[in-house]
Amino acid sequence: MNGLFRRYKTVLSYLCHSILSTLVDTLTVWLLLNKFNIDITVSNTCGVAVGFLIGFFLDVKRSFMSSYTPITFLIYFGTFILGLVLADALITVCYISLEKITIQAWAFLISKGVSVIVPFFVMYFIRKYAYLTILKGKNKNE
Repeated sequence: MNGLFRRYKTVLSYLCHSILSTLVDTLTVWLLLNKFNIDITVSNTCGVAVGFLIGFFLDVKRSFMSSYTPITFLIYFGTFILGLVLADALITVCYISLEKITIQAWAFLISKGVSVIVPFFVMYFIRKYAYLTILKGKNKNE
């Protein structure tokens, strides 16, 4: 079991940080949507932005064993933009489709879930590849 944890330490660390940032993200979206009546796409963009900041400061050092540099920020920000576009597209399409067939609360929960899970894996694998290849290549050249 200990060997299994060590083998998947990066993805488990990333998962824990993502859960924390997703909880804050989801609460932000829910508050903006339900308490302030702000459009679902705008609310989701604000929530994802808050999650980005939390994730960056937790993931760069703890999950990807990197330091806070302009390159690590650009990698994280670039994948954030990709994830944001993907999350907004997914939540908008799912929410509009589901609100016609179910109550608003279920439409929100299901669409938010889809908009979190798919970008989670896309961003993790792109970030892992980028940090391993770009930063290791940079360190070899120094």
